[in-house]
Amino acid sequence: MRFGFASRDRLIYLGIATVLVYCAWLGAPYLRSIVTRDAAVTTWITETSSPIAGLVDSNPLYPGQRVGADGIILKVSNPRADRAPLTRAEAELDRATARVTAFAHLAA
Repeated sequence: MRFGFASRDRLIYLGIATVLVYCAWLGAPYLRSIVTRDAAVTTWITETSSPIAGLVDSNPLYPGQRVGADGIILKVSNPRADRAPLTRAEAELDRATARVTAFAHLAA
């Protein structure tokens, strides 16, 4: 009859314990963020530049703040952007709306 662990058994149990501790160490922050999350905004570790050229308007939300009822996190505007495509699209929308109104009167 043998008592205690052989060196091979001890090594296997030590390896399993090491893997379990490593998994708990990696998974704890993720599980903590899921359990304690109370905002719609994911956590931001560092500030980054906007992929959209422009300036940040209004008061942006910072880490830990909650999103308001309007759902806006921040607004980005570019006052130097060319407004010609927007003006052209608005004019095309006005023409299409007038055409629909004319067709509706014609159909009636």
